[in-house]
Amino acid sequence: MPLVFSHVEYCDMHFVCGFCGRNARAAVEEYQRRFPDRRIPSRSVFTRIHQTLRDTGSLASVSVHSERQDVRMIDTREHILDIVQYHDQMVQHLEPGDHAQRMDLCHWITKRYSFKHANRIDKQAHIRHTSLRIALWNANGLSQHRDEIILFLKINFIDILLISESHFTAESYIKIPQYNTYSTNHPDGTAHGVTAIIVSHSIDHYQLPKFEENFLQATSIKVRTLPYDITISAAYCPPRHNNKKEDYQSFFSTLGNKCIAGGDYNSKHVLWGSRLTTTKGRELAKLMQEENYYYMSTGTPTYWPTDPQKTPDLLDFFVTKGLSSTYADVTPSFELSSDHTPVIATINSSVIHKQRTPKLHNNKTNWDTYREIIDNNINLSIKIKIPEDLNTTLQTLIDTLQKAVRRRRSKLSNENKILIYKTVIISIWTYGIELWGCASKSNTNIIQRSQSKILRMLVDAPWYVSNETLHQDLNLKFMKEIILDRSRQHMSKIETHEKELLQPLREPINNRRLKRKWPNDLI
Repeated sequence: MPLVFSHVEYCDMHFVCGFCGRNARAAVEEYQRRFPDRRIPSRSVFTRIHQTLRDTGSLASVSVHSERQDVRMIDTREHILDIVQYHDQMVQHLEPGDHAQRMDLCHWITKRYSFKHANRIDKQAHIRHTSLRIALWNANGLSQHRDEIILFLKINFIDILLISESHFTAESYIKIPQYNTYSTNHPDGTAHGVTAIIVSHSIDHYQLPKFEENFLQATSIKVRTLPYDITISAAYCPPRHNNKKEDYQSFFSTLGNKCIAGGDYNSKHVLWGSRLTTTKGRELAKLMQEENYYYMSTGTPTYWPTDPQKTPDLLDFFVTKGLSSTYADVTPSFELSSDHTPVIATINSSVIHKQRTPKLHNNKTNWDTYREIIDNNINLSIKIKIPEDLNTTLQTLIDTLQKAVRRRRSKLSNENKILIYKTVIISIWTYGIELWGCASKSNTNIIQRSQSKILRMLVDAPWYVSNETLHQDLNLKFMKEIILDRSRQHMSKIETHEKELLQPLREPINNRRLKRKWPNDLI
């Protein structure tokens, strides 16, 4: 639709088009009769107006300045001309009173436009204050991965990317649109190891001094986007150096009390998910325990060697300080191509509610029975020739696993389980409860906790079901109620018993010692 009419004119055109029954020829004639002083649109204009409103529900696609905007712009221009007071002459020169008028013009422009610009920046900063997404990755050479990095940053909404083994030198350079790049070179100036940080333009930050040592290279920045200032660093430890605790301490002492340093430390320890513990990992863990550092890792391998004789392991993780784990979350990613996979951390200004990972097993799983069911039902002689065969085989494997999980559980109903518990278990620990029920509360609570755990396992109750609700639904009493009932029955039997030797048991005890309870006190 040509941009030659105002919104008021388009509104009148749409009214006339409806008045003429959507007849474009008649609408042109009626519009000319009603508005003889206006420009007369063609028939195609009326047709496009109706079609645009029918398809989109509005005329938002028509980018025409309204009459109100035109009037406001005219008033603004006239106001500027009144302030400046241009003279109609070939050469513009300053008159004695021009200086004050020009100062008024500068103040007017500053007051009008600086507030809008500052308000727009504050809104953007408010949006960025909520969370920060940080990814770390061992690129094994950064320059050849530029295109996939641009796509990775865009798809995963990454604010900061920490790079290990960028292989940069003083002459290396990479440009990522809408991002800044900072790098650290190796002390010997060659292209191996070293680190880099790629930061979004929307992040308020500045670069910190580089850490350039043979045993560790790191690039660090100070970020002001979150409600607090935090140091973020990309680190890399070459594998051939046997770092000690003092070496790690010399690096982490430069980061401050609130920091997050991610990278390839080449330090293995079962504490953060590696399959074994090395000397470097033991030294790093010692520093973390003494200086109150914390680790954030996925617990899954991040290094995938091409050598079939080597085993994948976890080498890339974050080390943090002054950052609670309830405000952070870590997830693995498999989108970039190198022998390492990226790790993405989300730092939030509020608590992150993490979903519990569903599990098909628990600590009571009978793995021998489970293994037997799998061996009897799985078929390893299936030939896969086309993609449909792969999908069918995969679905068969999933069904077999689910079948094994269902069969490893008891087939008894909850009523039969409770009946067995009452008959076998309760009858054992209630024997003589009329006397040993006087034991201390700490001792009786041991049996009560055992009963609660057994009932929870029998009916597979979820974690949010309280013990009180569990006992009420299963129609079972707490231990203190059972002690009270049994004690009352015991005393009533003594009172009606015909043997005279039992009568002293009804009399109260006068000489007590150590405030010990007696059976009479249980009633």
